[in-house]
Amino acid sequence: MVRYRSTARTVVGGVVRWFSPSTRVIKDLPPWAGFGNQLFFCLWASAQRQRGADLCLVRSARSTRWLEYFPLLASELTIGREDVRLSDHRDLTSWEDITAVGRPEGPTRDELTYFIERYLMPSELFAPTVELARGVTLNVRRGDYFSDPEVRGKFSFDQVAYIEVVLKRLRAEGRAPEEIRVVSDDLAWCRERLSHLDGGQHIMHFVESGGPMDDLTCVARSRELVIMNSSFSIWAAYISNHLYGDNHALIHAPAFGTRPFDGTPWPSLDPRWDIVSNIPGGWDS
Repeated sequence: MVRYRSTARTVVGGVVRWFSPSTRVIKDLPPWAGFGNQLFFCLWASAQRQRGADLCLVRSARSTRWLEYFPLLASELTIGREDVRLSDHRDLTSWEDITAVGRPEGPTRDELTYFIERYLMPSELFAPTVELARGVTLNVRRGDYFSDPEVRGKFSFDQVAYIEVVLKRLRAEGRAPEEIRVVSDDLAWCRERLSHLDGGQHIMHFVESGGPMDDLTCVARSRELVIMNSSFSIWAAYISNHLYGDNHALIHAPAFGTRPFDGTPWPSLDPRWDIVSNIPGGWDS
C-alpha cells in the first residue's frame, strides 16, 4: 500500500508539473547531512538563486537544530516538508558539484563571500567579533569517522601524524605556537593522544564544548587553524577568512578528504590555504 501511494503521488506530480506553469525547483536536504554539509547545500542554493533560479531546499529533521541561529537561511533558502507542492521540480545536482567551491561546476568565491555576509554574519554567534588569544586552534573531528566501521573506511586517517607535520612546518618557519586550543567532539581522545604533541612544548587548552554552535564560534574566531577533513572545519575556516581577510595562509588543512583518494586535494579547500599533501606512512596508514 505504501509503495502504491508513493507511485501514485509520483504519477500525479508528473501530470501536475506537465500542465503547471510553476518553475520552482526543490532539493531535499538528505538525512545524513549534518550542520556543515547542510551549509554547503545552502551555499549552493544561494548561488543558484543569485543566478536567477527559483530554488529552495526542503529541511530535514536535523535542520531545526541550527537554523534558529541563522533566520535568513530559514526564511529565504529553505522550506518545510509541508510546503512542498506537487508542481515543484526536483533538482538532481550531485554532492560533488555542490561542494566544488571555486570550480566551474560549483559556487564561486564571490558567491561564497555573498553567502557568508548575508546569511551567516548577522547571527549573534559572530557579534561582536573578538580574536582569541595568540596561538593555534586545533579542530579535531572524530565521531563516526572512527566509531562507525563503514564510515571509518572512507574518512579516517592518522590525525596525530598530520598535526605533527603542521607543527613541524610552523617550527621550521620560527612560528611554533606557545599555546594550542583543542576543539573536538572527543576531548577524552584528544587529552590522551595530543597532550604531548611536539615533545610537550606547547600549552594545551582543551575547550569544553557548549554544543556545535559554541564550537563553531570558537574555531571561526581563531586566526590560525588546523582543521580536519570535515565540513564543519571547512566552514569554520571559511568564516575565519571572512572575519580577518588576511589569514588564508594560516589555515592548515589535509589534502585528503575521502577514499578513494588520488592525491588531488578535495574541492572544498581554498587553494590559498596551507595544504598538507601527505603524512608519514601515507593517508591510509
